[in-house]
Amino acid sequence: MQHHSCPEARAVDLFRYLFGTFPQPMALLDLAGDVVVVNGAWDAFGLQNGQREGYSALGVNYLQVCEFAIERGSSETASVVETLAGLLSVLQAGLPSYSKIYPCHSPTEQRWYKLRAQRMTPEVPAILISHSRVDVPPVQTAAA
Repeated sequence: MQHHSCPEARAVDLFRYLFGTFPQPMALLDLAGDVVVVNGAWDAFGLQNGQREGYSALGVNYLQVCEFAIERGSSETASVVETLAGLLSVLQAGLPSYSKIYPCHSPTEQRWYKLRAQRMTPEVPAILISHSRVDVPPVQTAAA
């Protein structure tokens, strides 16, 4: 961690250091949906799941990634549509947070994660996205 003399610079350094210590993948998005910072766990998860070495999510629009996944279509399209609507409700409608459990299976195991989007304070116009592994798949309800 660098040491700066001005309080604002020290606060930024402290934030980056603390943000990097969280074990779950996290990204900070601006209100347009662009990724402005990610932690090491975010990068590590990407590498473990086929992301190419040296790729940076910085500047990528998270909403456009969701839109692309919807256009591409898959068995999870309905889930991505729901996730995109939830993220937009936090980014544009002022909802304080949104969370969703979703599948993220690999070729070797069945996995589920909980996405959480948390609006930051008015002084920090951004949302924090985190993905935490959950051990049990969500309960599926039968259609009535």
